[in-house]
Amino acid sequence: MSNGYFKVEMPKNEPVKAYLPGSPERASLKKELERQSAQVVQVPMIIGGKEVWTERKTKAVMPHGTTTVIADPHELVNVKGNEAMEYILDAAGDAPLGIYVMMPSSIPATPFETNGADFTAEDMKQWKDHPLVLGLGEVMCYPAVLSKEEQIMKKLELCKGMVIDGHAPGLSGEDLKAYVEAGVMTDHECTSFEEAKEKCLAGMKILVREGSAARNVENIVPGLVKEPEFIAHFMFCTDDKHLDTIENEGHISYNIKKSIQLGMNPISAVKMATYNAAKTYGLNDIGVLEEGKDADIVILDSLESVEVHSVYKQGRIVNTEFFTKEAKPVNESMLHTVVLKNISKDKIQVKAEGKIPVIGMIPGQ
Repeated sequence: MSNGYFKVEMPKNEPVKAYLPGSPERASLKKELERQSAQVVQVPMIIGGKEVWTERKTKAVMPHGTTTVIADPHELVNVKGNEAMEYILDAAGDAPLGIYVMMPSSIPATPFETNGADFTAEDMKQWKDHPLVLGLGEVMCYPAVLSKEEQIMKKLELCKGMVIDGHAPGLSGEDLKAYVEAGVMTDHECTSFEEAKEKCLAGMKILVREGSAARNVENIVPGLVKEPEFIAHFMFCTDDKHLDTIENEGHISYNIKKSIQLGMNPISAVKMATYNAAKTYGLNDIGVLEEGKDADIVILDSLESVEVHSVYKQGRIVNTEFFTKEAKPVNESMLHTVVLKNISKDKIQVKAEGKIPVIGMIPGQ
């Protein structure tokens, strides 16, 4: 082999662009951002009524850009216990939609309920390490936490190191601090920015809810517009949103759209629906557009109006062919669980005289 000399060009870096206002590169980046947003993550959603089995929920929410949900199957487990937990995890594993599950913490929700099954800390041990289980579902019995009742404290202890969702409407002051110190990390029951801000300063992550009945975006988002430093600690959820409402309004996409209309920066609204939620729940492979992550992508016709053009789940476009897999059948033992005796007008009539205390309704809450 003869000797030779090679002339190698010195490597040159690509020019660094400043992306200054008015520059072509900034305009190009803005145009691309208007077309793409990272996948939407929905938290926490209750899958409990028979109208919302995983197959129907998947077909309802995915066209609106939601490719992952985090479900608290409280109603199912409240009736069928471990059998329901096994069903929901099996169905979640087979679903085209990404479904993660929180273990219901409050079975029953109150001591006045007549439920069908127990779901103790001992029961939870068999599900705790399942790859689709992220933690403990909304801790509704906050008085039990404050009084350190044995059963709920065992559940909180079992789920240390996992996400622990809260449910504490109106909780404030020292009671709020004690609730957070017990390990509860999130809350979705805030009805004002002031309540949400207090809970955030106490250490909680806040889920801004917009469902079919409870609607809190309009009361909370204007506060975030004025104090955007809190946005990093906030995300969106629907809690309970019926299929017909999803069809008419959209899903988490509606939360984003409404927040933008209320003055929130579109990128911040998208971040609340995607990155913030994924980060809070430890879902490290979703929520961002980045090499090596899951290719769950929403393409928008317009960022400001959140008009969904197309949706991709792990690189596959969500269309009719995407839903070819049949849903897991529901065991007969999971059905026909509501058995009522004969009801007559006489049996449900309130027999009382004078003034009686009643529970009032707050519109939109």
